[in-house]
Amino acid sequence: MNKNVRHLIAAALVISAFSAVAPANIFNLGVIEANASTYSGASNGQLKSLSVYRSTGKEAQLYSNLAATKETELTSSTDYYIDLKGSDGVELDAEVEGDDYVVKVFKSSDKDAEGYDPSDLGLVPIDSGSTKLYLRTYRSEDDYKDAWDDGNVKKCLKTYTLHISKDNLNSDEEDDVEYPYLSSIYLSDGSINFTKSKTSYKVNVDEDVKQLLVRAKPQDDDDLVEINGDSVDEDGDYEKKVSLDKGENTIEITVENDDETTTYTIVVNRGGKSSDSSDEKDSTNIITGSDSFLYNSGTMNSWVSKNGKYMYMDGTGQPLKNKWWFDVSSASDYYFDKDGYAQTGWAQINGKWYYFDNSGKMQKGWISNDGKWYYLNVSGAMVTGWYQDAGKWYYLNSDGSMKTGWLNDNGSWYLFNSDGSMVTGNVLVDGVQYSFASNGVMI
Repeated sequence: MNKNVRHLIAAALVISAFSAVAPANIFNLGVIEANASTYSGASNGQLKSLSVYRSTGKEAQLYSNLAATKETELTSSTDYYIDLKGSDGVELDAEVEGDDYVVKVFKSSDKDAEGYDPSDLGLVPIDSGSTKLYLRTYRSEDDYKDAWDDGNVKKCLKTYTLHISKDNLNSDEEDDVEYPYLSSIYLSDGSINFTKSKTSYKVNVDEDVKQLLVRAKPQDDDDLVEINGDSVDEDGDYEKKVSLDKGENTIEITVENDDETTTYTIVVNRGGKSSDSSDEKDSTNIITGSDSFLYNSGTMNSWVSKNGKYMYMDGTGQPLKNKWWFDVSSASDYYFDKDGYAQTGWAQINGKWYYFDNSGKMQKGWISNDGKWYYLNVSGAMVTGWYQDAGKWYYLNSDGSMKTGWLNDNGSWYLFNSDGSMVTGNVLVDGVQYSFASNGVMI
């Protein structure tokens, strides 16, 4: 059984010993911030989220047609278009609405094509020209397995088509493109989790905040920066005061070099929270549960440690709390609890289990913990139930642990090898001959 951890191309391969508490303790750690294209109106069997990543690690934009110049969000539409701009390939992350519903990715439109879990597919090489990938949804793993065994995987609920076009550039040439980025964004009120490659943010400020000081420093001093259409420069410390109306206010920051332009958007909701003096931005005393942690008020956009635990200070010098954060430098995801500490070990977040190593990095793929194997999909969530890996079927128990030996599922008996793979054909068990169909059911 292939137990290699499958990562996005941008992610670093991390090898570590797992010695955390098994997932029996429940943590209430707040709301997950997702960058995927999501569809809140999805019905059962429809995709509710879809992300496409280039081989360079950047997220690809979805378009509604070939001529479109503005990206689209995921909707009830089943056709989406992607321009790779020379990337070597793509990786997919998709979720379907409905309990036990599944989505499979197909590289061919053939009725007997094999489907893959998005988390298992890995990097799909894309040649120059036009390529299509198909995402099909099913009521359950069993429904997919039945359709595949019958030689007609088109017996599904929905079929989504990704139309991928690619020019003749290679990934090295794309890497040579120098995209302009900001090195930091400072807000006089409110807090954002800034990373240079994330271009969209939302922040709440008190209703009595009528004006916001915005400072946007470019990564390259030669780049041009504008805040809401007005140029800012080094002499003015790249600052602009922005007046706020009640409700939502949009601040656009553009950074431009000789060839490219990057636009950052901040939606500021004035009155989005009540005044809370304990969150005052100039305070140098962070209250973390029963502890008080003094830090240098100049610490921004950097890690700090306390009692062997890690915290991350955002662009205003405040610790990240109850949120996900992607660290560009390590190409890793972290989650910070209500006290601002980077989560380690097992944690349940919004009903899904995740595993973080001792440094706080979220893990993906196969992991061994306390003598048991678990599988964490491309988003890091623990998988349960039927799972297909490299053409072999596995079963993950309700606690996520890999099944071996006998299994009775919906009245049918299955047998799994010691490496977790499902048995098919004729086998001898304890001197008794058993036969299993191609779908694993004992005959």
